[in-house]
Amino acid sequence: MTEKDSKSMMNIYQKMSAVSNEIRFVKKDLNVSVSKTNSYSAVGEAGILDAVKPVEKKYGIYSFPVSREIVSSVELPTAKQYLADGTPYDKFSRFLRIKTVYRFVNLDDPKDFVDMTTFADGIDSGDKAPGKAETYCDKYALMKAYKIITGDDPDQFASVCEKADGDPVVPSNVKPSEAAPKKADEAAEDSVPVPEAEGSAITAETAAAMDELRIDPGRLAEYLKKDVSCLTEADCAEAVKSKKARMAIKDFKKTAQEGVSKVTAEKAPEDKGEK
Repeated sequence: MTEKDSKSMMNIYQKMSAVSNEIRFVKKDLNVSVSKTNSYSAVGEAGILDAVKPVEKKYGIYSFPVSREIVSSVELPTAKQYLADGTPYDKFSRFLRIKTVYRFVNLDDPKDFVDMTTFADGIDSGDKAPGKAETYCDKYALMKAYKIITGDDPDQFASVCEKADGDPVVPSNVKPSEAAPKKADEAAEDSVPVPEAEGSAITAETAAAMDELRIDPGRLAEYLKKDVSCLTEADCAEAVKSKKARMAIKDFKKTAQEGVSKVTAEKAPEDKGEK
């Protein structure tokens, strides 16, 4: 019996086990910046597909999303913005949760297949929320089905993630009074503990806070080294709390430095006169 004949006699479970044993590890191919001085490595969809496709071909497996279903779709208001004439308007981001059934088919016996269900979230102020959610669903279906290892232990990292710029966003044409930086005590008042929803569902309040602070659920999931569909209210609330705390510390340091500079400037003429 040839090797080709031997593979064709395998059922889908045997073939998937063989693929899992052959791939085992995929090196992280992305460098994601979370601030000017901090970044982390992640594995992208392209890296997973490059590793999976040739081995699936070798064992006669075809995998694809057989169905998708929108589980939740919410329009979340972000910071109020203003037109050139000062007219206010609300800008919205779309939060989308998608359920995907990903199928693995034995090409030597198309009736022999395995389905895997995955969930993923996408948040975007434009039209990319569905694409983000679909990409995460597909990538993690392949990673979990073939038990692909990417390298890091999630317990090594703190539960915090933010977008690359690391700073709060001030909308264009914003009113000067609203654009003024908050003092440390004002930022601290904003750091109110977020109540947890029942189970692991993320509340609309927390999702809105994440969007306003530019905390990307996908990047948070990558940072925590977990499936984005497994993010809990506690994970997201902690990320919001940590980001607000960092902003408060930053504002406090800025205020303190301005105070020192003012005292130095006022004291300089007096020192000069004493000499």
